[in-house]
Amino acid sequence: MTVAEHFERLEYVAQLIAATERRIQAYRDALGACCSTPGAERVSHTRNTDALCDRVAAVVDAERELAGLKEEMTGLSAMVMRWISLLTDPQEITLMTMRYIEGKPNRDIARERNISNRRVQMVIKDARGHIEQRLMEKNESFA
Repeated sequence: MTVAEHFERLEYVAQLIAATERRIQAYRDALGACCSTPGAERVSHTRNTDALCDRVAAVVDAERELAGLKEEMTGLSAMVMRWISLLTDPQEITLMTMRYIEGKPNRDIARERNISNRRVQMVIKDARGHIEQRLMEKNESFA
């Protein structure tokens, strides 16, 4: 993978983690729905038990998926931190850290740093180019 592909994967995995965490919460919320409430009509103990088992299994599967995604994110983040350490420009270091380590969107970075969103995009693009250039100079792989 190229440097750009690594950064894209980092962002994609972060989105997958957020979506999986929301899905797990929805599954947990649904667990209560398959348990009968006091005074409610009981359809079938077997059907209630089967529904509960299915929902618990969904939570367990999603939590395993989340653990795998978090492990991948840890590896990607460590690599990105190493790459950021190759930069010499303090602004590039700060913006890259805010974007890829802290996970802040460009608009939040722009607001916090009191610069335009376009400027944030340009600095990050330049920093990614500098990282790729330095890795090539060191003859390092991107992985």
